[in-house]
Amino acid sequence: MSAGTAQAAPTWTEGPVFNDPLGAESEHLAIRTRLIELTAAALPGSTIKAAVYHVWEASVVDALVAAKDRGVNVQVLLDESSTSDRPAKTSYNSLAAALGTDRTKGSYVATCPVD
Repeated sequence: MSAGTAQAAPTWTEGPVFNDPLGAESEHLAIRTRLIELTAAALPGSTIKAAVYHVWEASVVDALVAAKDRGVNVQVLLDESSTSDRPAKTSYNSLAAALGTDRTKGSYVATCPVD
């Protein structure tokens, strides 16, 4: 049996992240990229709390579900229009199936109520 090597903790630049549609291709999706990186680095037992307007990117949904599968508590709050704007292709349904919708549990997806 050989000893494994410890992975170095990721380092992040603190502060806001913005997409730059006029920048290099990697800058077009900077927010999505950072969200996926942070989600992938979350440790079992930790909690991800995300409040976003919409999540249409399958890669973001997949990263959040993978984090939950690793033992991370994933709590997502979306705008109600996430369930109605694209009813045939809603990531809310995928998140609800994987995370559940019970806000008393460690992981869930919920929507903001409509006024």
